[in-house]
Amino acid sequence: MRASEILAVMSALATSGLACASHPRPEATEVPAGPASRGEASCRHDLGRCGGHTPGDGACRSATPDTPKNPLEDVVLAPGKFAEINLDMGDGSSTEVTFEATGGPLEWNVHSHDGDNVVIHAEGTGTDGKLRFAAPRAGLYSYLWKNAGAGTVRLSTRLASTGQVRVHSVEPAP
Repeated sequence: MRASEILAVMSALATSGLACASHPRPEATEVPAGPASRGEASCRHDLGRCGGHTPGDGACRSATPDTPKNPLEDVVLAPGKFAEINLDMGDGSSTEVTFEATGGPLEWNVHSHDGDNVVIHAEGTGTDGKLRFAAPRAGLYSYLWKNAGAGTVRLSTRLASTGQVRVHSVEPAP
């Protein structure tokens, strides 16, 4: 298990509903920390950011202007694995992700990075739902789903957005 997966597990709590307050969490390494930037240079491969893939393999390509409607479609998560949508959002932009998990509940959170700290904006557990998030400022924000159960779970998502929203990266990569 990679350090990023361990830290993602630690940051996901089994609560329900949307949390209204933000609070810092220990460092996680699934997305770049610091100011939002685009493309391969922002990935911080040396720190294992963006899943620790190899520089130049295209996994950190800049997002296209059109935000995909189904960034995670029919993804199978083995026990202990996670899936994530990383979004580059403009100030005041908002998103709504509808998700469905077949085979068991998934722990989920909406988070961002403030330097080396992870800020959890909302979290919960469920087999389906609509997760709404409005960016308090421009930056990189992530929706993460973690399979904490003993069996495999199939995840599908649908993304809707308002304002300046671009998919930065998706884990697992399509």
